[in-house]
Amino acid sequence: MHRLQLVRITGLLVILLVVLLNIPYTLLLQNFEYDAILRRPVGYVLTQFGSASI
Repeated sequence: MHRLQLVRITGLLVILLVVLLNIPYTLLLQNFEYDAILRRPVGYVLTQFGSASI
């Protein structure tokens, strides 16, 4: 394998890793009101987390 091929494959894997790491974050945003829930009381957060269907 040539060095250029190795660099290209590594670059593609890094891009794929970034995309795959954003999937759980997106699910958190959709199902758990992520950003807004940080300002809620702990009891509400735990209730929402317990009933979340992720």
